Amino acid sequence: MSEKIYLSKRKWLNPKGSCDSGAIHYSVQSEYNYVDSSLYIWDCSRKVGLAFGFSNERSAKIRLRKVNMIIEALEEMKEAMGKAYPDLFDKKNTDEEET
Repeated sequence: MSEKIYLSKRKWLNPKGSCDSGAIHYSVQSEYNYVDSSLYIWDCSRKVGLAFGFSNERSAKIRLRKVNMIIEALEEMKEAMGKAYPDLFDKKNTDEEET
């Protein structure tokens, strides 16, 4: 078997010391002609898993479109959150300050 791991990361969603749990895990690995890509997001007791696996150019393009749509939706959500709470979102490096 020839398996290659391109990426496998987990990041915690909440700041250190928080009583809330939550993380994001994403990975990309391949074995022969199949690329297994996945994204898991969980917060408290809920977990969502998304699969982005592909084995040919056509399915790769479809999965890339799926990823781009998710990124676009998250960017739109972030922008709307900034409009709803402008004082907080006007700060520089908000993410880094809270972790």
